[in-house]
Amino acid sequence: MAKSTKSSEWGRYELPDYDDVHRLVWSSYGAEGTGKSHFGLTAPEPIAVQLFDPRGLEGLLKQFKDKEIRPIEYRFSPSRY
Repeated sequence: MAKSTKSSEWGRYELPDYDDVHRLVWSSYGAEGTGKSHFGLTAPEPIAVQLFDPRGLEGLLKQFKDKEIRPIEYRFSPSRY
């Protein structure tokens, strides 16, 4: 559970209890080739990646081969909707 802080400098933000499990949920949107996926893979591991772009991690997994990364790819056909 997070511990409250009275510091007005941080407003309502709280100091974490570092014994808790922490998660980071991150999404990105932008032009192709701008480093969005690369940035996401620099997060602490393990990393679970949900891909909606068929080439989402193309070439990146080799760069991060020492990290625990578990991608899942979602495919859909717009013509079905």
